[in-house]
Amino acid sequence: MPYSGRAMNDAGLVVEARAGNLKAFGAIYDRHAGGVHDFLRSVTGDDALAREVLHDTFVMAGSRLLQLPQPAKLRPWLYAIARRQALHRLARQRRWKPWRRRKGTAKKGTARRGPAAAGERAPTGPTDERGHVALALGEVLGPKERVVLDLHLRHGMDGRQLAEVLGVTAAQASAMARRVRERAEREVGVRVVARTGRQECRQLAKTLTGRRGRLRRPTRKRVVRHVDSCRTCRERRRKVATPLALMSAVPPMSPPGYVRDLVL
Repeated sequence: MPYSGRAMNDAGLVVEARAGNLKAFGAIYDRHAGGVHDFLRSVTGDDALAREVLHDTFVMAGSRLLQLPQPAKLRPWLYAIARRQALHRLARQRRWKPWRRRKGTAKKGTARRGPAAAGERAPTGPTDERGHVALALGEVLGPKERVVLDLHLRHGMDGRQLAEVLGVTAAQASAMARRVRERAEREVGVRVVARTGRQECRQLAKTLTGRRGRLRRPTRKRVVRHVDSCRTCRERRRKVATPLALMSAVPPMSPPGYVRDLVL
């Protein structure tokens, strides 16, 4: 019977790949690389690093397929490998950068990596709500929190599947997702209102006079108090907070074909 990867479920592909069928492993890559790549771009904020970690993730998965206890759980297993690899690379970068600065090798204006850098590079024009949300998320969340939010919103994981990726219980995973989402909605809403609402609200503009970029804590508290008491700004925040859905609406970007060739 001719091989057809598309007709097989994940468990079937794992069984075939374990038997040495390279086409089956290619089908695993084709089915999941797009989502994993999208996840890594969001978490690392760096396209080149995302491609490197994608490559390492699938090479590692290929060498460890026999260690996958339940072939049907291939998807969360792949994301778990990608998560560990991405966080490890980001932590290593943070340790490396202070050394570079002491040695005087870091150039002024060098682009930073990580979720905050990804947000800063995002378009931030007054009509680009997605850009404002991305920028605010980069300011609010650290890499581990961004992992939880991205898996939950963009990749539809909750409960057991999210728990398998994070290495916690299902109850803990659900609580983490709820907590990170609530924080992101609250903090992102305030920041986006601060960036986009000055023209509609004179009092907000007055509160933010001379302030640009990242909101420091005292200013943020004043903005929160104002938004809570201002009908115009409160309505704007309400409309912005729900659009973390913007994050889940962006179609994933497929990885370049050469990564597949290198993996196989």
